[in-house]
Amino acid sequence: IDDYKRKMMNKFYYIHEKYPTLFFTIIENPTTFPISRLEEMIKDVNPTYEYPLSLASTILEGGLHQHFLNEHFPSITNCLNNTSPTEFLKNIVTKTLS
Repeated sequence: IDDYKRKMMNKFYYIHEKYPTLFFTIIENPTTFPISRLEEMIKDVNPTYEYPLSLASTILEGGLHQHFLNEHFPSITNCLNNTSPTEFLKNIVTKTLS
């Protein structure tokens, strides 16, 4: 299962090798980093939620993980033909923030 993490890290390495300044510019500027954007959206929905950054990173990694499972281990995920990882994560976020 950790193969998806290895693939993701290989993609980060490839991006860094091909576009070294772009990669670090995105990370150094938190307003352009996807996790920071998600964190702000979570705070907008529920300003009192205690863990917006952790939820944001879980959403991002969880989506990647569910896509990997769907492709390689479909027997251990519900995110198949009728349910997308997006629908699954929306369900988690809605129930967590309400």
